[in-house]
Amino acid sequence: MLILLIGAKGGVGTSTLAKHLVQALDGGVGLDLADGQLAALLDRRTWSLAGLALTTPTERQRSVDRIVKQCISLLWTPECNMVGNGVWDAVRAVADRTTVVADGGIEPLPAVGELAHVVAIVSADDPVAQYHEQQLQERFPQAGVVTLDLARSRNETRDAARTLAQQIQ
Repeated sequence: MLILLIGAKGGVGTSTLAKHLVQALDGGVGLDLADGQLAALLDRRTWSLAGLALTTPTERQRSVDRIVKQCISLLWTPECNMVGNGVWDAVRAVADRTTVVADGGIEPLPAVGELAHVVAIVSADDPVAQYHEQQLQERFPQAGVVTLDLARSRNETRDAARTLAQQIQ
């Protein structure tokens, strides 16, 4: 299963929510499609998606086994643009075996939206975030919305991740 989290704007807590969701889904894999923040927050071994995509089918299967077993994070890098569909084949192979939580940033790649089983827009209670939330809902009509007030509660993001994990499982 692939869960895509999209930020309505920067700073709303998308990477933090993704981190807590990966942790709540015991054995989940983080997929950082944005800025490397999720990979850093998870503090796990991280592999480049491009490197995974360039392996032979046999090597890829062994790599997917390791990713799932060791909960290795995956990171989108500029090289992924040159690899083509191999990147998404690799993501699909991992998502077929375990839950992958993707931090899509504020402008997710079109292909990941097509692969996602669940899409959630992370927003805030301010006019800029709400405007972008509406734009994202037009692009992803199936998406749910998680509105966070990071200033009010440090535990809100963790609680939101637990609630989302329970709804998904």
